[in-house]
Amino acid sequence: DYKGIETCNAASRIFGAGLACSYGCLGYGDCKRICPTGAINMANGLAVINSTKCISCGKCVKSCPRNLYSIEKFIKDSIVAVACSSRYKGAEVRKVCGVGCVACKLCEKLSGGVFEVDNNLAVIHYDRAKTDTGWDKTIEKCPTKVIVKIT
Repeated sequence: DYKGIETCNAASRIFGAGLACSYGCLGYGDCKRICPTGAINMANGLAVINSTKCISCGKCVKSCPRNLYSIEKFIKDSIVAVACSSRYKGAEVRKVCGVGCVACKLCEKLSGGVFEVDNNLAVIHYDRAKTDTGWDKTIEKCPTKVIVKIT
């Protein structure tokens, strides 16, 4: 019988929730519980979004104490994400995470302006993307494999 913290909101208030990375998903599923369409599931302690069920209501955005969600306009059939939200510098990221963005800027060079490193984190500008953005090359060359294709 577990008796303790049961929500991300509560965990975030106690010593950074005990995670080495203060930007990581807490895994208690507040977002899953609030999602009206069942678009969010938890897998291995992380939220996984089914983009075909998501209606962009923004409830997950408001519920996450770590601000891990955003509503983005993307190219149909080309959903790519940066699976990290850490703003730590590269050396700090490597100390606590093997798959975090290290701000190497390789994605910027390969994507023709679709990716930009802002405050130590790769950001995707979907408004700059065309239908053939060369996602695969950028994904393949990312040294930590933090850029992922979702569909």
